[in-house]
Amino acid sequence: LLDLAVWRRFEMVINFPLPSREHLAAVVRDLLESLESSPWPDILGVALSGSSFSDAAQRVRRARRMSALNGGNVEQELGAIVKATAESLGRDAKQDLALRPMRDAGLSRRQASEITGVSRATIRKHDQKIGA
Repeated sequence: LLDLAVWRRFEMVINFPLPSREHLAAVVRDLLESLESSPWPDILGVALSGSSFSDAAQRVRRARRMSALNGGNVEQELGAIVKATAESLGRDAKQDLALRPMRDAGLSRRQASEITGVSRATIRKHDQKIGA
């Protein structure tokens, strides 16, 4: 066995950049095979931006596990992930999440507002700008 001082001389630190939203969405899509065509992978890609692949995968697996144990819906558990994550996001990131991906998921303005904390008036104003 070697002394710790010897091991420190041979240490190498490798820094990996955090994945992009698109890469996170691809990982989530792979983990949610049954929801592959749904907008949830894109929503989670936005919500989990700034997370590592490992963190994102762990959260999605936990949601799948909880839905299986509780006999619930995976989409409800995914919504809970987004809601918990949205609480720590800044204003612009919350709006980015609420305005496009949530609407693409077929959620009402009220549901998008409840999950992200962005007011319904803000979502409505954005929808009127884009003609939705």
